[in-house]
Amino acid sequence: MRLLVLIRHAKAERGAADDRARRLTGQGRADAAALGRWLADAGLDADLVLVSPAKRAEETWRLAAEAGARGRAVGCDALYDANLDTILDLVAGCGDGVAALGVVGHNPTLQEAADALLAERDGAALGGSFPPGTAVALRFDVEHWAEIRPGEGALHRFATPRLLGAGGG
Repeated sequence: MRLLVLIRHAKAERGAADDRARRLTGQGRADAAALGRWLADAGLDADLVLVSPAKRAEETWRLAAEAGARGRAVGCDALYDANLDTILDLVAGCGDGVAALGVVGHNPTLQEAADALLAERDGAALGGSFPPGTAVALRFDVEHWAEIRPGEGALHRFATPRLLGAGGG
């Protein structure tokens, strides 16, 4: 079995001249910490966490980890402007020594990935929404990451800031 946790960065400030430099808002910092506690409490430890180089994504994972989320973080430049194919390639290329993979990135790509990977029966559970600070954990009954196919993921866990009581927005 393989576990994939897709994490959209928490709420970020608007209007920075350099999009990569945008940081989390106060609410975003609180949401990232709440998400980290939830990941820890849910036992969603990752062997490896790929993190977009955008400051808001790096901050989200740092604050989540400080709050208890576990996983060896590695910066992944490809996540900044990734499309669905990029996400699928990154997942497929993950080594078999990684049983649980986290990905911290951006929308619309992460929502597209969740929608594409989830089995049809589970897709409606996301409610068509993937707000900042959301995480979705998908299970795949495969031996190798490269065997993952769209439509074969089972929804394991799902959280948004609103569901966690963190406020969100």
